[in-house]
Amino acid sequence: MKFRDFRIGWRLLIQEPAHSLVAIIGLAIGFMVFFLGLSYIYYALHFDRHVPEYQHIFIVKSLPNWEDQRWHENIPTLVKDGLERSGLPLHAARLVVLDTEMRGDGAVQNVKLTTADASLIEVFGIKPVEGDLLVALSRPNALALTVSTARRLFGDTHALGKYVHIKNDTFLVSAIISDTPDNSTVPFSAVTGINTLAWKADERKAILDSWSDLSARLYIKLGANISADQIARRIAEDADRSPLRAQLKAEQLAQLGHDPLYEVKLGALTDSFLDPVVGGGNGSRKGNRTITISVACIALFVLLLAIANYVNLATVRIIARQREIAIRKVLGAPHWRVVMQVLTETILVSLIAAGVGMLLAWLVLPGFSALSGFALESLLTATNFLLGILAVLGFSIVIGLLAGFYPALMTAKIRPSAILAGRGSSVSTHGMWLRRSLTVFQFAVGMFFISMALTMSGQLQHISRLNFGFDPDKFLSIEMPYGLEQANAKSFSDAVRRLPSVVKTTASTVAIGQADFWNVDITMPDARVIKLDKTLVSPDYFNVYEIAPLAGRLFDAKIDNVDNPSVVVIDALAVTRLGFSSPTAAVGQFIKVKDKPLQIIGVNQPVRTQSLLMDAAPRVFMLSLETPSLSVKFEGDPAIVSAAITHLWAQHFPQNILQIKPVRNLLERGPRQIEPMLIIVSIVMCIVISLAFVGMYILSAYSLQRRSKEIVLRKLYGAMGRDIAQLLSYEFIVLIVVSALLGLPVAYVMGESLLDEFAERAAIGPWAVLAALVSASIVAMISTIRHTRVAMHMSPASALRG
Repeated sequence: MKFRDFRIGWRLLIQEPAHSLVAIIGLAIGFMVFFLGLSYIYYALHFDRHVPEYQHIFIVKSLPNWEDQRWHENIPTLVKDGLERSGLPLHAARLVVLDTEMRGDGAVQNVKLTTADASLIEVFGIKPVEGDLLVALSRPNALALTVSTARRLFGDTHALGKYVHIKNDTFLVSAIISDTPDNSTVPFSAVTGINTLAWKADERKAILDSWSDLSARLYIKLGANISADQIARRIAEDADRSPLRAQLKAEQLAQLGHDPLYEVKLGALTDSFLDPVVGGGNGSRKGNRTITISVACIALFVLLLAIANYVNLATVRIIARQREIAIRKVLGAPHWRVVMQVLTETILVSLIAAGVGMLLAWLVLPGFSALSGFALESLLTATNFLLGILAVLGFSIVIGLLAGFYPALMTAKIRPSAILAGRGSSVSTHGMWLRRSLTVFQFAVGMFFISMALTMSGQLQHISRLNFGFDPDKFLSIEMPYGLEQANAKSFSDAVRRLPSVVKTTASTVAIGQADFWNVDITMPDARVIKLDKTLVSPDYFNVYEIAPLAGRLFDAKIDNVDNPSVVVIDALAVTRLGFSSPTAAVGQFIKVKDKPLQIIGVNQPVRTQSLLMDAAPRVFMLSLETPSLSVKFEGDPAIVSAAITHLWAQHFPQNILQIKPVRNLLERGPRQIEPMLIIVSIVMCIVISLAFVGMYILSAYSLQRRSKEIVLRKLYGAMGRDIAQLLSYEFIVLIVVSALLGLPVAYVMGESLLDEFAERAAIGPWAVLAALVSASIVAMISTIRHTRVAMHMSPASALRG
């Protein structure tokens, strides 16, 4: 392969600009999608690799055999004491992240404050930009800020020695540390010691002094001659010697049996992002292994489709150049020289397409980065750019060789004597079936993406039409610093209620649509103990949300005493869970909560108060003023109402950040996370269908060329135009049916799996796959109609002469 071959290849490309443009653009799009997918995979697989000696750092994972029997990236932090006493060569650090509102020189900012042991320095190898990080982790009134957090709080990075305020406490900034990269499962915004004043003492004690709490994370850096399995066994043994077993309830002991209290594993830090265990919470970042694998498959499939499309184009081009190739062989050109020329052309096309694809990937990377949630632009460093160019050159040459293999094989099999005599053809039965197989593959993948896009779109439309039991578009949700038991919160609620566009207000423990993990043990008259989800509400809660009773009555501010409540309301699911025969049978019955008798006064109509990703759970509603989530029912423009509330907030809570959100957004926030994926799938769908269209068009042209003599002979024997159309259509109908059999079952299973993640799922059934089949059939019909019309009007005389 010489430079002269590339010059000849370039001239041949210029001679057929339309063909060359289609080939290059199709392959370039495949390269673009592949490069974007590759950047996503690279980013996902390189989480936490910036940490020094990351190979020796592990996160402790546990499975509580007495509880939900799911793996967690958490462990009771009391096990750290046993590790420290063991004398083993290791460092261990506990981490708990607090949501705080910090004030520096300017406005209050939301900042995630990581509380950790001083050993965090050794475990993660953190070196401060300036100051003393050990002081920040040792003193209860000191902390360290990252560079970006310092800039947010003080306007610049010169924050060392300054003070920040969290609630009523003041903290000295004793160190500045570098920002953690975006691809980190342990991001830092601010760091302080485990005994910080920012953490309530009772909350800290409940987490750090408990053998059952799984709120904290424990990271371990192992030294020499010690294995992760050895540490995991020791932790499990220490937990088993704890007093937890004696504290368990009878049903928990029955579930535990003779198993250890905790199964324990040490997971590598770099595996944490894609580890399918329950996330560690507290600011830990988790990825989705299924999505990552899907992105890899999409990138690979689109590239393979583009290669298949190019192979089809190159094959048609070789067929058109049979006489030219035969003449070159007759004039003495060696077989290897002719074959090498074909390979050179495919490599040249691949190089050009890879360059264009790399440029397109660079242009769309910011948009793809926003959709994926990854800061992929951080990969665009000078070093990565140079390495990327070298990798693309090598990769494109390999792709060129692979794509050119079959056209080169066809070239090698051309028999000059047969071709020049007009009797031969380089097209074998194997070659014909190869092209058909490539077209089937393209349409099968196309149908898959059409079906998935329709499934996602149908689910989103279902969510927007869902009946929540109330009208969420009429409500705003506000998170107050504390509940209505505080005079300032009560004053703010009253002031909001007096606004002209506000109809009513009410309060609850958490905003509607947010995850609610509050539960309570209900003791029945027959001594059964049943756990229900619990929501604390103000007396006017049901009235404001216009929720009617199924039986009995609901809370009434004029009747029910919120200071010493003696009544509760349950929902329809709780009726069944508590063992009542009907809602009416439940009304008037007494239950106990913490030995206090409470009467069930009513059963409310079904209402969706949690995220649509969560299954509805049996719930009991109890009266309380400790309700910091304020719901505002309004009329008119929500922007005007929000502006008025913002003004009132500044008067009542000047040291706190206003968090005001539409209730519909809170309810749909989880399910709406598929919208970016829907956009990606839709774009890929358009690309795949376009490639499939071109592939079917090429196959149609080839089929017409291959069967031209058969067609005119049929015409000479009386075949009509519709007979010719049926003859050609039969082949493509078979291809579409085979494509459907390959692509649609997979699409149906994947679509059902996607819908199963939603508590409220759309009844899409087989309609998405049927619509995909119809859509693909229409594309196939459009791509073949031109050549079918040509065949119907083909002149027998000209065809037989050709």
